[in-house]
Amino acid sequence: MATSFPVQFNGNLLGKSRESGDTVDRESGEKIEWGEAYEIAFENSEGLTQVVRVALRVLDEVADFDVRKAPKFQAISVLGDVGIGGRGSGYFRPTHVRVLKAS
Repeated sequence: MATSFPVQFNGNLLGKSRESGDTVDRESGEKIEWGEAYEIAFENSEGLTQVVRVALRVLDEVADFDVRKAPKFQAISVLGDVGIGGRGSGYFRPTHVRVLKAS
């Protein structure tokens, strides 16, 4: 049984990922390509640091700034969806990424 739920967090854009490229789905054997990717770090509800990798093409669609020109550790606010269960592993897909203004 697959399900998804909305998430919201403040984090930091770490920069371009070393892990950009492609992978093979463990169940179907299908090649999945995501191209250039960036990493976002945030503190989860348990107080632990978590990092997610997001394809640049997705960030370009949902961010209100030019991700390529953002400084490392740019503070951001992220809204998105997390999917779990079902076919293959889970996923995270951002729907809005905004720069956080310094307080």
